[in-house]
Amino acid sequence: MVEDLGGGYLGGKRVFVELDAQERDRYGRVLAYLYLEDPRGDFHHGGKRYRQVNLEIVRAGWANPLTIPPNVRYAELYLEASREARAKGLGIWGGAPQGTGSRKGCDPAYPTVCLPPPPPDLDCKDIPYRGFGVLPPDPHRFDRNRDGVGCED
Repeated sequence: MVEDLGGGYLGGKRVFVELDAQERDRYGRVLAYLYLEDPRGDFHHGGKRYRQVNLEIVRAGWANPLTIPPNVRYAELYLEASREARAKGLGIWGGAPQGTGSRKGCDPAYPTVCLPPPPPDLDCKDIPYRGFGVLPPDPHRFDRNRDGVGCED
């Protein structure tokens, strides 16, 4: 499906929208890949080249990928892009989380907050943060449902 979007970041640009196995997740959110036409893009459709907006956001370090099965078409690509952005210190991976000072002593599995690695093992009741980003291996097991968000209410 190709649509014209008005206003905002994508205002006036033609985009290609691709769905995966399901159109919506269990919360009713639309699950889609959004593409902008770009002659340097990695993706092809209808004889044109496109860049995947979702992937570019992850590559720039501004998103932590979340895979919701059975919608896993690009899961490995997103994980690799996230690892590269994190290794380069891009976006949210650059520097310390706001208000925490240095990343020294912070477990890298929790990039948006500063939590120490075990021991001791911590539980959600032991920390002041809720709804923070979690990357594998999640040594404290804050992300029980493995959706990339720790200590959800």
